Amino acid sequence: MKAILFDLGRVLIHYDHERTIAGIASVSQASPEAIRALLRELSEPLGTGKIGARETHRLLVERVGATPDFHRFVEAACQGMARDEEALAYAVSLEERPRVRVGIISNTVAVHAIWLHANLPELTRFSAVLLSNEVGLMKPDPRIYRLASQRLAIPPGRSFFVDDLPENVRGAQAVGMAGMVHRDWGQTRPAIEAFLAE
Repeated sequence: MKAILFDLGRVLIHYDHERTIAGIASVSQASPEAIRALLRELSEPLGTGKIGARETHRLLVERVGATPDFHRFVEAACQGMARDEEALAYAVSLEERPRVRVGIISNTVAVHAIWLHANLPELTRFSAVLLSNEVGLMKPDPRIYRLASQRLAIPPGRSFFVDDLPENVRGAQAVGMAGMVHRDWGQTRPAIEAFLAE
């Protein structure tokens, strides 16, 4: 058995952080710069799930004058997210192979996790899904990669990790996984197939 592990944003789904900021700004009374600074300040508690979706909304109502309508806020905060049909289909096709398991390791926040669970039914088809806000760990913490290996029951040395950020790939490599920085599928897909063929 071998494992292929994917990040979500800018790998299996389209993600534009600036559109996320603009979306929140469109339903708030603060500038995009102020919202960006607040999210940067809260990045660790948001990313590890110490702040949930409702508390995130409450904080942004208080700090940047966000709309009191929770559902409108979530919709605005998820404007930068969209499905990548081709990438998702490829990941599912890998999971369907007899000696391959697919896992997800993604740094995310509770508000975005609402969108992910609603719009990516594929998540239920993968062997392991680790969203940082749900497991309390963020990449590149080595513990999140080891947890993925445990859930997949496949050692790091038989695993290949794909992420758009070099520091996250280095984190995977530090625990013994192979890995690559994703730029486009013309490079990533052949690299995955070569790893599986070894």
